[in-house]
Amino acid sequence: DLGADLLVLGTLARSGVAGVIIGNTATMPQRGVAVTFEGWRGGIVPLSGARLSDVTTVTPAAVLAGALAAAEVFAMLRGEVEAGHRNLGLSLWRPDRSHDWTVAAGDGPALAALPNHLWILGLGHLGQAFLWTLMLCPYSDRAAVRLVLQDTDEVTGSTDSTSILTQEGMLGRRKTRAVADVLDQQGFNTVLVERPFDGGFRRRSEDDPAVLVCGVDNALARSQVEMPGFPFVVEAGIGASAQDFRALRVHTFPSPKSAAEMWGQGAHARGAADLSRPGYRRLSDAGSDICGLTRLAETAVGAPFVGAVAGCLMLAQVLRVLAGDFPDTLIDLDLRSIRSRRAVTNGRLTLFNPGFQPAA
Repeated sequence: DLGADLLVLGTLARSGVAGVIIGNTATMPQRGVAVTFEGWRGGIVPLSGARLSDVTTVTPAAVLAGALAAAEVFAMLRGEVEAGHRNLGLSLWRPDRSHDWTVAAGDGPALAALPNHLWILGLGHLGQAFLWTLMLCPYSDRAAVRLVLQDTDEVTGSTDSTSILTQEGMLGRRKTRAVADVLDQQGFNTVLVERPFDGGFRRRSEDDPAVLVCGVDNALARSQVEMPGFPFVVEAGIGASAQDFRALRVHTFPSPKSAAEMWGQGAHARGAADLSRPGYRRLSDAGSDICGLTRLAETAVGAPFVGAVAGCLMLAQVLRVLAGDFPDTLIDLDLRSIRSRRAVTNGRLTLFNPGFQPAA
């Protein structure tokens, strides 16, 4: 439906294109990776590598494995030397690099509870990736799940190219209404908020969710995520340039450093584009004008598999709280070098009722 070309397995094996193996097959591509997951752990291994059991009740672990496979195929097509020849993955329970995702020591308990009342701020790349993963979870009663969706933007061509729930025919519609249609069709209850998230916004404790999930790229909005008074906030951001678009960070609040300190006025001044890099020099030598190069250097870049990884990590923070665990105050990773990731435990969270239902 999305325009893929379907090939016979034998043709695929001879074609040399990068392949992704999901489950078992007697026919193997010449190159590629295998998706694997177990418990809270998900990742990829080379075609001949040892796989996990591929059994889990923690849906985000399987989604994570699929997103990492897409990232690895991208790296293979870019000609990156290690791509397709390495184990890559992480544990959503213990995402720090000190935990080996291939062994059970980094795993958590069986999934017992799922969130049933959430406020989602931002319905672009990250917000839709989070909701996609949430939709796939084993809910026993979707009708009891209430999702508050907040955004002020309309669906554009860039939304369609990077956001996983956006489909043909949604262009020009408000993101809240387009995403709500998808969720409603899946049996969830939605409430729409189409006003800006500004300094005057407040949570009403008697009927608003206790958990805010934020996936916006607006520094001002991010600096104010603690102001409305949500007991628990999960926030994520991704890189936007050709140099860092495979990088992502996840934060939770309250934390030792406030959101206002991270993204307040003057905290992150945007630097000028570095036109001395080799690619820009080649374009300049070929006659491109400096203004055109500056616009090219400042063009935002996004890949859906990056948002999908971030969405899994964001949902995992909520699931860990429901399991009685402390979330991470920071997760910092780059898909170009996932082994160098880091995660810092958040010990500042106080007890609260996040709203939940038993997993099916």
